[in-house]
Amino acid sequence: MRDAAVRWLADGVYVLEVHPFAQLTAAEKGVGRDALPEVDSPPDATFPTIEKGTLSNGITVLAATRRATPIVDLTLFVDAGFAADQYGAQGTASLALSMLDEGTATLNALEISDRLANLGTTLGTGSSVDGSTVSMSSLKNNLAASLDLFADVALNPSFPQADFERLQQQRLAQIQAQKASPVQMALRVFPQLLYGAGHAYSSPYQGSGSEESVSGLTRTDLAAFHATWFRPNNATLVVVGDIAIDEITPMLEARFGSWKAEPVPEKNIAEVSHKASSVVYLMDRPGSGQSIILPAM
Repeated sequence: MRDAAVRWLADGVYVLEVHPFAQLTAAEKGVGRDALPEVDSPPDATFPTIEKGTLSNGITVLAATRRATPIVDLTLFVDAGFAADQYGAQGTASLALSMLDEGTATLNALEISDRLANLGTTLGTGSSVDGSTVSMSSLKNNLAASLDLFADVALNPSFPQADFERLQQQRLAQIQAQKASPVQMALRVFPQLLYGAGHAYSSPYQGSGSEESVSGLTRTDLAAFHATWFRPNNATLVVVGDIAIDEITPMLEARFGSWKAEPVPEKNIAEVSHKASSVVYLMDRPGSGQSIILPAM
């Protein structure tokens, strides 16, 4: 805010022009409704060039420069999501990603939140079926300090015990809520019916796991997931914003270059044969106020 004020207000002259919208009214007659309006040719779509680089430890960097606003968005994509739970308990990946910003080796959750607020930076973590992400959006002027925090959260999570217990209870409540919703119930059951037990995609679509699996998790399990799958040879850094790849690469090298590569397990993405005929599965929930039909193709 200060920098913007200095840029626009420092000379002591500020002119504001207001152009109000035209007063439009609906026509009472003369509107032809016998044919659809003609569609003009769409404008040509233009996209920024995606540049590719590599850090010293082998991690791939993809960068697209966009100068419209002084903002840099950065995402660390790790090739391990709910499908990686096959090597542990269902719900591990989702809960581990939820805990990344709960604390690092040097900062607790409140300190992370305060630093983000002071920098005007947003940071988020999440997991899907096939991948996990740590994302950040920062003003370019604050990029260096924001990257310090981003790398700390991504590489040095501490998985504090008290925060783990709190999120574990929240996850158990979430699973109970899913079981009370017809659609969410179906999404919990569908994957195993479609792919079969033991397949990497057989976990509930939400990634939340089961009450039994989540109750049995410990913070050590989450730390083991992070140590196993968060490796530079299993990750990609994607950068979009007011910066070129030659400028961002040294900054990333300083923060991620010492990250060591290690072998990662191979997910069991086995081929699933088509069923010979249609199958109907009935989920009987006595006392439900409604019923739904949910097709899977």
